[in-house]
Amino acid sequence: MNLKFQVRNPDPSKLFKELHNFQEDIMSRIVSPSRKGKNTDWEHHIMHIDACFYGIEFQLACSTIKLPEAIKTNIKERCKLFLVDAVREII
Repeated sequence: MNLKFQVRNPDPSKLFKELHNFQEDIMSRIVSPSRKGKNTDWEHHIMHIDACFYGIEFQLACSTIKLPEAIKTNIKERCKLFLVDAVREII
């Protein structure tokens, strides 16, 4: 994403579209699907940590690495908070 903003004379409409798509992608991982595209109160519809999608590699690691559930829960919560903060920064 950073490289798209570092080019000379970027097209503002393309940058806006890329940033909007990036925001939508992150939101689709953490916000209830029924709220898709409705940015006004998205924070009231953040899914439980087990319903969020953190990516295939994350899911595989969680299923294969032997860690106590409390630690896995903590990691998921921290990842979810990171994604929430990312959306806030974009908006």
